[in-house]
Amino acid sequence: MSLLKALEDRVVAETQASLKRAEAQALSQVPAQVVARLEGVRLKLKEALQVGIVEALRGIFLLSTFFIGLSLVALVFLPDRELSGGLGPRPSLE
Repeated sequence: MSLLKALEDRVVAETQASLKRAEAQALSQVPAQVVARLEGVRLKLKEALQVGIVEALRGIFLLSTFFIGLSLVALVFLPDRELSGGLGPRPSLE
């Protein structure tokens, strides 16, 4: 019986030592993996922000181009003469 007890104690001790080594190894690798994943997320977020800003600017320029074109079309159809009457100076009756 004592041989069985000694063998059991030895197996338990080796298992605990192996678990402690595995835990230490995992604790040393986890921060590096987390940093690598966070770096990947940061790069994806940066790229997404750049794409979003470019699309927003593109929309602004397209809308500006539309309004400039619309105002040029309106200018083409205006008459090429001064408006009569209105708010200008009036000749005196003297």
